[in-house]
Amino acid sequence: MAPSFEEVIKSGQFTFLIGEEKEEVIVHSAAVAATSEPMNRLINGNLSEAKDRCAEIPDIATEDFIRFCEYAYRGDYTVPAWEEVFLIQDEVPTQDEVPTQDEIAELSKDVPVPVVEISYDLPAEPHMPSVLLSGDAPPPTNYVDGWDFPVMKTSNEKNLENSRELGLDGLRAEFRKRVYNLDEGPQAEILDRCIPKRNEGDLQDFTPVFLAHARLYSFANMRLVEPLKTLTLHKLHQTLLNFRLYERRIGDVIELARYTYSNDNTPDRKSDGTIDPLRQLVVEYIISEHGTIGASLAFKELIEEGGEFVGDFWSTIRSRIL
Repeated sequence: MAPSFEEVIKSGQFTFLIGEEKEEVIVHSAAVAATSEPMNRLINGNLSEAKDRCAEIPDIATEDFIRFCEYAYRGDYTVPAWEEVFLIQDEVPTQDEVPTQDEIAELSKDVPVPVVEISYDLPAEPHMPSVLLSGDAPPPTNYVDGWDFPVMKTSNEKNLENSRELGLDGLRAEFRKRVYNLDEGPQAEILDRCIPKRNEGDLQDFTPVFLAHARLYSFANMRLVEPLKTLTLHKLHQTLLNFRLYERRIGDVIELARYTYSNDNTPDRKSDGTIDPLRQLVVEYIISEHGTIGASLAFKELIEEGGEFVGDFWSTIRSRIL
């Protein structure tokens, strides 16, 4: 079970030395230990790292590890930023790379921030019995404490009670309709930073965005942080869905494929032919956009490099056409 915030904030500190430069990142031990069993053993087990309250992780960049720590604390992580590309002098976009006005309008739409709805279980309406006045029914009465005979309410008292009841009903209605704006608070800002963004032009290099998700997936795969693996796949998938494939940006996707099939932390194809989920996602995207990507020189070079990418690429196509 995930630790409570109190358990996290009261837990002891643990130091990680990240990358070849061994940059210090200090965390609350309970937050990171709860992400997976291997991380729990590293922090709370019988290893020397647990006794020293310090561990080295040389195979990850500091920025990627910080995203992992953000996930450990928040259950989500900030989407990495794209990089701006500067054109060489006299270089201009070709005509087919220039988006239309309709495309510009579509791409300029803000990605909506999820609305956080807070609902409460309201109590049932109090039962207000009514008294039927008829010739045979006695008039409404009230009993005075200490007396055993009824006391008639005056018309002024009835009017005063009716006015008070109407006022309370109005207050109750206003109370239930009241809405507090959460769009400008820190929660909305945090959520917005975690939502995958779309590209708005061919000078936005999304290679850092793609690779950051892929690297975090690889780290989570090695440390058996299964929910984080799923989260990275979701964010990468959403990014690719909204990615406008300009000719200049084909190389961003090729670099994603090249990393996915070259890093040591992404498992190779299993003996039964099962492909790693990250590799499957990348291969299927390239196939779905083969009309654009397949005609590029960068894709031709990737194919000529060989390796398991070619096998997975062909196996996926074959499974669809046969």
